[in-house]
Amino acid sequence: MMLVLKGKRPCELDEDSFSSLISAFARIHLDIGTGSGRYILHHAFQNRSVFYIGLDPVAEVMAENSYKAAKRSKREDLYNTLFVIASLETFPAELIEVAHSVSVILPWGSLRDGLVRADGKILQCLRLSGGCGCSFEAILGYDNEREAGEIERRSLPLLSEDHFRQLLPEYAAQGISITQIESLNNIQLRHLASDWARKLSYGMPRNMFRLSGQFR
Repeated sequence: MMLVLKGKRPCELDEDSFSSLISAFARIHLDIGTGSGRYILHHAFQNRSVFYIGLDPVAEVMAENSYKAAKRSKREDLYNTLFVIASLETFPAELIEVAHSVSVILPWGSLRDGLVRADGKILQCLRLSGGCGCSFEAILGYDNEREAGEIERRSLPLLSEDHFRQLLPEYAAQGISITQIESLNNIQLRHLASDWARKLSYGMPRNMFRLSGQFR
């Protein structure tokens, strides 16, 4: 059983019901650490042949956009979104290797830390989310100077494109092939369909990093 949001109400979804939900869609996209879920809500109504799943452990944060998705889906008879209450560390068995594409947009806490350190347990859990050939994109980072206190408290590495290149073998060892690393500025962040990205983009100048690739 998966714990999901139906509108703003948490409820359980069994494996058969989940299979029925996704059966009409050729592709499934999973957004891990989705936060408010604005990212999947935005893309779901632009790409109606794709089923979008947002995964986050905090139900209250997703509730508003889950409600909007349910209301609009009912009106337009298009049910291509699902908000799952779980973390990567408590990844639901029903979602193992289901996704054809996976995104992690501006994560924080253990998810962010695991990705910038190439933590084996986090990468193993991440690899479970999609099958072989599943595309992967992560946008993540922090400011090396302005967030020095956070970096010291959490023993985080300083970030650069070179830092992520050095992690490529560790990602590859867990079945994740990163083929592109690029930095993103505030203007590029502004164009992401993410509440947190928009908030950051109007603050101090900063670089974030995009890692793109696929699962092997």
